Amino acid sequence: MFSCLKKTIPSKCTAYEDSLHSSGGDLLLQNYKNIYIYAKYLTKYLTKYLTKYLTIYLTIYLLTYCITYLLTYCITYLLLMADTTIDERIIYTKESLTYEKQLELLRQRGMTISDDEKALSFLEYKSYYRLSGYWYTMLENKSEHTFQKNSEFDTAIEYYNFDKFLRKILLNEIEKIEIALKAKMTYFLCHKLGVNWQNEIQHFDEKYHSKFEKLRNDMLDNFRKSKDIFAIEYNRKYKNNPPSWIEFETASFGSISLLFKYLDRKNKNMVANHFRLDGEVMSSWIHFLVSVRNICAHHSRVWNRIFSIVPIKLRNNYPRWLETTDLSNKTVYYLLAVIHYFLSKIDPSTNIMSQVKNLVEHFPNVKFSSMGFPEGWENDYYWI
Repeated sequence: MFSCLKKTIPSKCTAYEDSLHSSGGDLLLQNYKNIYIYAKYLTKYLTKYLTKYLTIYLTIYLLTYCITYLLTYCITYLLLMADTTIDERIIYTKESLTYEKQLELLRQRGMTISDDEKALSFLEYKSYYRLSGYWYTMLENKSEHTFQKNSEFDTAIEYYNFDKFLRKILLNEIEKIEIALKAKMTYFLCHKLGVNWQNEIQHFDEKYHSKFEKLRNDMLDNFRKSKDIFAIEYNRKYKNNPPSWIEFETASFGSISLLFKYLDRKNKNMVANHFRLDGEVMSSWIHFLVSVRNICAHHSRVWNRIFSIVPIKLRNNYPRWLETTDLSNKTVYYLLAVIHYFLSKIDPSTNIMSQVKNLVEHFPNVKFSSMGFPEGWENDYYWI
C-alpha cells in the first residue's frame, strides 16, 4: 500500500512509519501521502507552465531587444548620413575684391573689356554679383567661370540695360491689370453681394476659410494704419469697416490676388467671365502677374528668366489665344501673351509686343529666342 510512497521517502523514515502503524496512525499517514501527491503534481504543473510562459517571455524580450537594437542602428546610420551630407558642403571662402581686382579677374577668365573706366563704373554702382546674371550666358565653362571667345563686357551692359527697360514696360502694363481687377471685383460683387462682401465669409470657398480670416485681418489692419488722407478721414468719421471700393485703394496686388483666389467658384467665375476666362485659370494668371510685378519692383533680372511661379496654360484652340503649340509657360514670351490677353479687354489700344519689339531693335545683341520666343512668332495671328 505504501510502496510508491516508500520509494520517495528516505529509509530513515521507515521506523517512523512503523511507529505510526503500531500506534494506530493509519489516518495520519494517509493524509501525509495525499499531501505529498498533491505537492508532486503541483510541482509538475508549475514546472510545465512556468517553463512555457518563461520561454514566451524570454522570446518576446529577445525580439524586443533585437528590434530596438536594429532601430537604434538604422536611426544612427541615417543621422550619420545626414551629418555627412551637411559636412560635404564646402565653406564659402571668397574674399571681397576691389573694383580693379574684379576687372582683372574678368580679364583672366577671358572677357574682353574695351573701356576700363566704364566697366569700373558699372562694377561700382551695379555690383559684380548683380551683373554676373547678365554675363552668365557668355560662360563657356560654368563651373570654372571661364568665358567663350569674344565675350565682351559691353554685351553684358547691353543685356542689363535692355532688362531695365523691359521691367519698366512690364510694370506699366501690369499696373493696368491690377487696377482693372480691383474695379471689376468691386463692381460685380458689390452689386450682387453687398458693399461689404469682402467681410462675409459665406462668399468664400470653405477650404480657404482659415486663411481668409488672416487675410482679412491683415487687409483691415493695413487700412487702419494707412496715412492716405481718404483712409484717415474714413477711420475718423466711421466706426464700421469700409466698403470694398474704398478699402481696395490701400490693398496690395498680392492681397487682392489672394482674396480673388479664396472666392467660391460662382463668384470667382462671375468676375473672370468678364475677361473670357475660367475662374481658376484667371486666379493662377493673377498670381503669376503678382510674382512678376514683385520681381520687377525689386529690380531683379527678367530678360531670360525661367519663372518658378507659372500660369495655367490655355488649350491651343482657345478663342483669341496663341496659335503656336508646345509653348513653355515659364518664359517671358508666355508672360507677354498673358498680359496681352488682359490688355485686349482693358486697353485694346496698347500692344505690349510692339513695345518689346521696338525695344529689342535698340539692343542688337538681345535675341528673341533668349526670352522663349518660338520661330515664326511674328506670324501668329494673336499678335496682329
